[in-house]
Amino acid sequence: MNTINQKIPFQDRWTVRRADSSGPTVPVSLPHTWNAEDGVTAAYLRCAHVYQRTWTADSAHRGQRLFLEFEAAQSVATVRVNGVTLTTHRGGFSLFRVEVTEVVRWEGENTLEVEVDNREIEEIYPLMADFTFFGGLYREVWLLVVPPVHFDLQDHGSSGVFLSQTEVGAAQAKVSCQAKVVNQSGQPQKTTCHFQVLTADGVPVAEAKQTAVVTQATSFLSGLTILQPHLWQGVADPYLYRVEVTLSVDNSVVDTRKHTLGLRHYEVDPAKGFFLNGIATPLRGVCRHQDKAGQGWAITRQDMDQDLALLTEIGANTVRLAHYQHHDWFLDLCDRTGLVVWAEIPFISRASKTDPTGENAVGQLVELIRQNYNHSSICFWGVQNEITIGGVPPELQQLVGRLAETAKREDPWRLTTQAQLGHYPVAGPLNPLTDVVAYNLYFGWYYKQAADFAPWLEAFRDEAPRLSLGVSEYGAEGLIAYHTDQPRAKDYTEEYHALYHETVYGIFEKNPQLWGTYVWNMFDFAAANRDEGGVKGMNNKGLVTHDRQTRKDAFWYYKAVWSAQPVVHLTSKRYVERTQESVDFKVYCNRPGLTLEVNGRTYAGELQGVVAVFRGVPLVWGDNIVVARCGQQTDSAVFRRVETNTVNYTCPDQGKGMAANWFTADVVFGEPGVLEYPAGFFSIRDSIEDILAVPAGERVLRKYLSRLFDHPMFTMAKAFTLEMVAGMDAKAFTPAVVYQINRDLNSVPKG
Repeated sequence: MNTINQKIPFQDRWTVRRADSSGPTVPVSLPHTWNAEDGVTAAYLRCAHVYQRTWTADSAHRGQRLFLEFEAAQSVATVRVNGVTLTTHRGGFSLFRVEVTEVVRWEGENTLEVEVDNREIEEIYPLMADFTFFGGLYREVWLLVVPPVHFDLQDHGSSGVFLSQTEVGAAQAKVSCQAKVVNQSGQPQKTTCHFQVLTADGVPVAEAKQTAVVTQATSFLSGLTILQPHLWQGVADPYLYRVEVTLSVDNSVVDTRKHTLGLRHYEVDPAKGFFLNGIATPLRGVCRHQDKAGQGWAITRQDMDQDLALLTEIGANTVRLAHYQHHDWFLDLCDRTGLVVWAEIPFISRASKTDPTGENAVGQLVELIRQNYNHSSICFWGVQNEITIGGVPPELQQLVGRLAETAKREDPWRLTTQAQLGHYPVAGPLNPLTDVVAYNLYFGWYYKQAADFAPWLEAFRDEAPRLSLGVSEYGAEGLIAYHTDQPRAKDYTEEYHALYHETVYGIFEKNPQLWGTYVWNMFDFAAANRDEGGVKGMNNKGLVTHDRQTRKDAFWYYKAVWSAQPVVHLTSKRYVERTQESVDFKVYCNRPGLTLEVNGRTYAGELQGVVAVFRGVPLVWGDNIVVARCGQQTDSAVFRRVETNTVNYTCPDQGKGMAANWFTADVVFGEPGVLEYPAGFFSIRDSIEDILAVPAGERVLRKYLSRLFDHPMFTMAKAFTLEMVAGMDAKAFTPAVVYQINRDLNSVPKG
C-alpha cells in the first residue's frame, strides 16, 4: 500500500455520455461501467464514452506538482484537462498517471474529461477472450499533490520504490531497496533517502540512509539485512514487516512510501512441486475473475473483501488472478492472508495481426510488474494464456520468448509461467520459454472423461520429466437450478459439477509433482458470447454464483479438503422434489463420526476421503427431514417425495457440445477415410479465420457449417482450428464429418 503526500478522491460528481452524443448525459460515481446490465448479452455496448468532472484547485497547492491517477480504464483512455489532451493510455487493467500541473487553473473551475473506449482495437490486448470486456472508469481516480522533489510517479505507474528479496534464509534476509526520485524544482536539491524495515509491531530491525544532490532524477539504492527473519509462510503464517521510505530535503520530509514486506524464498521441483521456505507446499486454489452480478468490473473494496473472505473460507492457499492485472487492494489482501498469487497479463487467445512485435503486451507486462513489484504474495508472472488457439507461427513463439525475457529483466527474483491450451503438445517450443508451465485441461467437460487426467499427467511426466507442471484451469459448468440422480458430462447439473471436482482433485492428490492446481473458476462470471446451459452470457463453472450469494456443493467439497475448519455438508439440498422410493444421499465431512438421520432413523456413514454416500435410503410420501451430523456440526434439509415433479430440474440443452448446432441442416455425410494434409492446401489443421480469408475456403465452411456464422461464439471460434474443435466436440464432429470437410479443404490452395 502506497502513501502519497496528498491523495484526494475524485470518485463523485461525474457525468458520462456516449462520445457520439447519441444518448443522454447521466450523473455517475466511480467505480462505473456502462455494461453493468448488458454485459451478459452478446450485443453488449462497445463504444467510446466521455466522463466529465469539474474541480476547483486549492490555492494551498501552488508550488506543488499535481498528478491525476487512474487505477484502470477499459480499454483506451484519453485524458483532457481544460481542453488540453494530456495522454492516451492503451490497456484496460493497469494504473496510469498524468501530470496536470501546467494546465491547472488556479482561479475558477477546472474541467476533466476522460474518453474511454472498449471497442476491439487490433493492437491492444486482450483482443479476444471468453469473458466480457466491461467498458468504463471501473476503478478509482485520484488527484495526487506532491512537492517538486518526490518519488517518481511516472515510472509506468509504479510507486517509485522497489524491494528485491535477493537472499532469504532462516539466519538472515537481504533486501535490495531502490528508490527513483525526480526533482522538478529547477534547482539542484540536496536530498536524503531513508529506508527502514520495522516489525509488524513497529520495532526497527534494519535501516539505511543515502544523500545525494538531485538535479533532475536519480535512483537511491541500498542493501538491508534482517537477522533471524520471521518468514512469510503463506496462509500458515503470513507475517509482514513494514517498510517505510522517506525523502527529505533540508532535513524536512517531503515524500513517503509505505509498503509491507513478506520475506520468503521458494522454488519449484519438477518431481516434487512447490516449496515455500524449504517446506513442501502444494499450491491448491482457484482462478478469479473480478466481475460481479449487476456491477460488472465496477466493484468496490468491500466487494473485494467479500471475495477474499470466500477464498479464505474455502481454504485455498493460492489464487490465479486471471486474465489481467487485478486491483492493488486485492493484492494487499493476498499479502495479508498469505495467498500465493499468480499474476498475469491479458495476452490471451490470439495475437495481433498488425503488430507482431506485441508492443502493447510487453508494455502491459512492464506495468504489471512495476506496479505490483512489492506485493510479496506474488510468486509467478504469467506471460500468456491459450495464445496458441490459432496455431504457433514463428513470430508468436518469438513474442512469448520476448515476454518471458522482459519479465526476467524486470524482476529476476520471481518465476515466470504460462497457461497452455490443453491441446498444445508437451514437446512444443513454447514450454521451455518460462521457468514453469501449466495447462488448461478440461477432460470430463469439453472432451473425454474426467478420469483421463490421470493418464495425461503420467504421459506428461514421462515425456517431459524436467518441466515443472501445473494445472492452470480445470472445471465444469454447474447451475444450481439443474439436478439429477445420474450425473454425466454436459448435463449442467450441480451434481455432475460436484462429482467432476471430486474425481479430478482426487487425481491431483496422487500427483505431488504438480506445483499448482487452479479451479476454473471461483465465481461464475460474465462471458457475453456464451449461450449454454439454458443461460445466455455467463460462464457457470464457478464454485460460487455470480452474485456471491450461493456456495455450490463443489465449494463445500473443497472446503472439506482444504480447510482446517470442521465441515459437514449435505449435498443436493436444492434438489428438493424426489419421485423415487429410495435415494442416495451424499455428505462432505472432514471429521470422523459422521451419521445421517432420516425421519428419525440413523444411518452410519463410511468416509472415502471427505465423501460419504448413504445408498438406498427410503423416503416417505411428503416431507422427509434429513440431518447430517458429526459431533457438534450438523447440516439438514427437507426433501419431498412426490408422484410427479412440479419443478423441472433438467437443463434444456444438456448434452449438446459447443458445435452441435453449427452444421448445415441438409448436408449428408458419407463414410470416413484417411485424412491428408497436402502442402500448400488447407486442411482441418488450419484456423477457421485463415480458411475464411480465402473465398473458396469460406465456401467450404458455409457448405458444411452455415450456422456457425450466426453463432454467439463465432468471434472466438474463428481462432480455433477445425481439428481443435473436433477434439472438443467429438459428438458433433464425427470421423465422417471431419473426413468430408478435410477432403474439400484439401482442394483449396493457400495464398
